[in-house]
Amino acid sequence: MSKLTWKNPFRKTHYSKQWIGFYWVFLANMLVFTLIAFLVEPIWIDINQFLGNAMSLHWNWLVIIMVVSGILICYGSFLSVANTKKIRKIEDVSIFSLHLANKIIPLTFFLGWNFMLYVLIKEGGEELRVIRPELENISPILFCIIIVILSILFPPTLKRIRKLNYSPPTLNRLKSGGILIFLVITNISGLLLPILAPPVNVLRGSLPEKPKIMAHRGASHLAPENTLVAGQVASDWGAFGWEVDVSISYDGILFLCHDDTAERTTNIAEIFPERVHDDVTMFNMSELQQLDAGSWFVEKDPYKTIHEGYVSQTEAEAFRGEKIPTLAEVLNLTRELDLYVDIDAEGPAEDHPFHDQYWDILLQELADSNLNDKIMINSNNLLATNMTKVGDGRDMINTHHALSNQVFREYEEQHVTVMVWTVDSPSRFSQLWCLGVDFVKTNALHILVPLEKPTWIISYKSYILIWGISCSIGMLGGILMFVVKQKKPEILPVE
Repeated sequence: MSKLTWKNPFRKTHYSKQWIGFYWVFLANMLVFTLIAFLVEPIWIDINQFLGNAMSLHWNWLVIIMVVSGILICYGSFLSVANTKKIRKIEDVSIFSLHLANKIIPLTFFLGWNFMLYVLIKEGGEELRVIRPELENISPILFCIIIVILSILFPPTLKRIRKLNYSPPTLNRLKSGGILIFLVITNISGLLLPILAPPVNVLRGSLPEKPKIMAHRGASHLAPENTLVAGQVASDWGAFGWEVDVSISYDGILFLCHDDTAERTTNIAEIFPERVHDDVTMFNMSELQQLDAGSWFVEKDPYKTIHEGYVSQTEAEAFRGEKIPTLAEVLNLTRELDLYVDIDAEGPAEDHPFHDQYWDILLQELADSNLNDKIMINSNNLLATNMTKVGDGRDMINTHHALSNQVFREYEEQHVTVMVWTVDSPSRFSQLWCLGVDFVKTNALHILVPLEKPTWIISYKSYILIWGISCSIGMLGGILMFVVKQKKPEILPVE
């Protein structure tokens, strides 16, 4: 006679609940990841370049990741919702068998996507501070979601109040009272949050003057960066001035280059193949001027501005053969175009023959240019951290744009001149405009110069009125749902 064994179905139920709990965590994780990816849209180009260099495949990685994330959100929603419904039917033990693929797939993507998020946070640095202002920019959408949530929470809040009035003083009543307090606090907080923390696009007075636009490294998304043609294009697009990175050659001539090497922005691999990774300041100026600093922009189209038609093919072809300019050439062009110039100065390494004389040479050349107040240069005064000295002696704050909006608001209230870098997002530019920032450095002249007003603005009175009406409609909807539910006839079982 065979021995009978009894299997406990509840152990299987408990095991399945753990996986269903993981499905909900997986879904929440994918939603958070996608939201973060959406909010860092201003630095998508940088992320794509980083991933392209890391994998040696220059695809639009962010679009691929977003599409896959959308599929994973749908997949996670199905796994979590469908299995949560099934697990309530405890009598049908067979429904708790979860396919192995539905364990391996979400777990693999959960680990992989979180690893990507870790890399993004590690490599993104201060650039990830764009998340906070981008959240504020979409706050009207978030506030609409709050209204929907409050409308849904209002009926159970009223139900708890009604139930509490007729319930005897028992432990259950205390528990219901605690839940009621939580619901009331949630409702009040949701109502007050948009009033206590309105977005900066809500104006209490008149709109400040549009920030003056400084072309970062010249019109760097429309022409090869740190070249004379980049300055010319910046002027053509209506920039107020341009920012340039100033280094010094081995023979003591000031020139423009941002990177430590010339590998990214020139054809140095063809001209000096054995010196590709050498510090750019260890070249004589005659050697640097043998390099082609324009063809890389045409061939790689790194910002897709040629593909999108902002730069015609004819204009692009004219960039070929562009040379690394000297500072003297830059200052002459600045005078000719009647621009301002922001000097981002960084001295050479200690073993460079002009290490000690760098600042003296730079300041003397700037003084000899007679551009005076059209020159902005980082101060070498240790007491003036984060300050920029303007040619006529005025000071300004020169800082990353992702400082908190409250800090920028305080600068405006104290009439401090502020220049921020580097803003390519219309939404962030609009916020800084509303905050009264004076100068904005940007790569994206073609996007920011045409803006005639912020992407969205509203007066404080209109904002409060709209919020009040929206909340009233939401609360009335909640009350209506409560009343309708109370009037539903009780369905008696058929004998």
